[in-house]
Amino acid sequence: MSPAVLRIGAGIALIRLIVFAVGLYLLGFGDSRQIVGYFMLILNSVVELSLASALTGRRPAGQLLTAVFIVATSILLGYGWTRLRNRVASQ
Repeated sequence: MSPAVLRIGAGIALIRLIVFAVGLYLLGFGDSRQIVGYFMLILNSVVELSLASALTGRRPAGQLLTAVFIVATSILLGYGWTRLRNRVASQ
């Protein structure tokens, strides 16, 4: 894997993990912030939450396993982004 893939994937992962953490934090409130936190979690990590739930067999899924999936899918996104950027640059 090239350094560009890891750098872009790490950047995407960092942003998504921050959104995930803020969403979890906001779920702890009993007012409208809880709704915002819920939507942040769903829009950011619905695939990862589903995978983690399927593997553990419990809902909600484990936070650590979901975070690992977020990092893994972010690196895949970084790989795709780098390939697309290199393809466009070579044309």
